[in-house]
Amino acid sequence: MPIIHHKPTGFYELFRRKTEEAKGRRGMLISSVLSGVINNLTGGVFYSGFLLGHGIDIVNIGILTFIPYIATLFSLFSPLILERFSKRKYILAAGRMLYYVINILGLTLLPELVSDPQARIVGFGIIVFAASVINHLFLPGYTVWNLNFLPEHLRADYFTMVPMITNFLSGGVLIFSSAITDLLADSPHQLAIITALRYLALVIAVADVAALTFRKEYPYEKASEKTRIRDSLVLPVRHKKFMLTMFITFFYTFTINITGSVLNTWMLEDVGASYTFINAINASFFLFFLFFRGVAKNMIRKYDWFYTFVLILLIHAPSYFLFGLVNHQNYLWLMLGVRLFQHFCGVITNAVNSNLLYINLPRTDRTCYITFHTLITNLAMFLSLFFGTFFVKFVGDASFFLFGIEIGSVQMLLMLTGVLELILAGLVVALMPRIDPEGKKRMEERRAK
Repeated sequence: MPIIHHKPTGFYELFRRKTEEAKGRRGMLISSVLSGVINNLTGGVFYSGFLLGHGIDIVNIGILTFIPYIATLFSLFSPLILERFSKRKYILAAGRMLYYVINILGLTLLPELVSDPQARIVGFGIIVFAASVINHLFLPGYTVWNLNFLPEHLRADYFTMVPMITNFLSGGVLIFSSAITDLLADSPHQLAIITALRYLALVIAVADVAALTFRKEYPYEKASEKTRIRDSLVLPVRHKKFMLTMFITFFYTFTINITGSVLNTWMLEDVGASYTFINAINASFFLFFLFFRGVAKNMIRKYDWFYTFVLILLIHAPSYFLFGLVNHQNYLWLMLGVRLFQHFCGVITNAVNSNLLYINLPRTDRTCYITFHTLITNLAMFLSLFFGTFFVKFVGDASFFLFGIEIGSVQMLLMLTGVLELILAGLVVALMPRIDPEGKKRMEERRAK
């Protein structure tokens, strides 16, 4: 892997230069912000609240959360579809719009059309699955397209600056929406507000799709003329460094998401946190990007990508043990402190994790490799959310006491996350000589000095 040279780039270097690459990054930034707003209004705690409002319990919410990842296998057909076209942006835009319509409008209208509780759960599941199939068919195409605008020397800057801007702009919308929602707590109008936010998100989705069409497309390199479905599995398997990097990606994705299907419901129902409290903490993430993106860049410059990953995993892991001690009595200070510390770590882990795909990515047949990456990450998400959901169902109301605090199923999962992060840090160290021998050599040279 080439030595990474970082120069102070800043906003101008990334987005304001009068080049096609900078224009492309501007389009990516706009799409990131709009997608962030859409996800905040229709996902996360609002999604859990929407489902709770329509009588769906924590286990079924968990099931609906992992259903999208069952559709991961359809990403194998992505190269077969996309490699037929030398120009793809309008196809990608159409696919994205169809996904938004099914996922946002379909889910929002279903409870108005179906009153039976069991039929609602089945209907939700069908809609979520259908939307996810559409998404996975086209998702790798966006990554291949965007890669042209992200040269190696700009990636650390991009992966720290864009989340900061996205969290700042989408977070403001999130806090305002949460405050209105909390004002109507214990009122039937609260669900009406959450539903209205979903319709607002659909309007913003139209703008997001329009933003996709403004970026330049470049030729897509291929090693062979004929695209086969099995290429998305066979080609990556033959590339050992890429496969080992994907193993790390798989492990990290599984680890970080085992509470993803149940955490928001637990915070709303068991901990008793408000929408505003939860979302204000989430929205404050941009402040940590603002103040600590320089720390992330310096760590990556000093330790390279993988060693930075190891260090931040070791620092991050203990926070999950503390998160597992949160309850209704202490959440105002303990959850706040833990989540803010995790924000600091998240600035660095997000930058490294966003770049893992690109570190050992070959130059040719990138749609196949990125499809494989999509398959791996979504499979890890599915298994992780599946495990978390059925762990909660299996444990039920069983609990134990630690430091005088009752530890239930979700808190157990939080503590398990910390254990898995420590294991992953050890695995990355063991794999370093094989996935990044140049980085290992540079680290040894620095220690010698």
